[in-house]
Amino acid sequence: MSQQKYAAFGQVLRQARKDMTMTQTEVADAVGICVDWYARIETGNAQCSLTTLAAFRKSLRVDVNTLLKALGQRSKPVEGTASLSVDEPDHTSGPYEVFSRVFRPARLQRHLTLSMVAEAVGYSRSYYYCIETGRRLPSVSMLARLHDCLEFDANSLLEELDKLPSKPDHYHFGVYIARVRAKKAKTIAEAAGVAGCSIEQYQRIEAGARLPTFTELARLHRLLSFNANHALRRIDLERLGDAGDDT
Repeated sequence: MSQQKYAAFGQVLRQARKDMTMTQTEVADAVGICVDWYARIETGNAQCSLTTLAAFRKSLRVDVNTLLKALGQRSKPVEGTASLSVDEPDHTSGPYEVFSRVFRPARLQRHLTLSMVAEAVGYSRSYYYCIETGRRLPSVSMLARLHDCLEFDANSLLEELDKLPSKPDHYHFGVYIARVRAKKAKTIAEAAGVAGCSIEQYQRIEAGARLPTFTELARLHRLLSFNANHALRRIDLERLGDAGDDT
């Protein structure tokens, strides 16, 4: 990382801190990071996480739209299309469904497909699919590119994100399965049918609210051909406790 790569971002942050008459230590304590790391962010030598960005909004009352623009992360030019239906995701959301409520209307208003947005921000369609359907959080850099592409209100987005509960127990496993399914171009109905469970129960798997049974896992593995080792490593065994999985 080059020195002061995020200098403009840090300058906006520094001015917001001065406007609030707070020290670097006070801001660091308020957002839950060490003061050395906050100093690196403010001097443009480090980038914060999305969680920390949300904390900055509350503690410093800073305009997140301005912060994202200061990052200088631009999307590639993209033009809309009249045909969207072939590229639309299933009408379902993960634990961060606020992204679906914000990104999808903004995307459709500009007549952009999932693939168009993904290409514009420099990520795969399956990765962006997981973001828009609320299955995973974007990095701040990706959020800045999406902000440039879709022109949504980042302050309202983070305010809604703050209201959401913490990640479900099996979040990372669900994200992995959702990403593989999207990459294989399989619908939720197809996956649920092959797994032998209801659509609602399958949605709980991708949302991280439950783990599949062994039979469901084997059937999904046959349909999606995912790497079973990668999938199982995403299960937090400590969250299972002595009682095992609550299916």
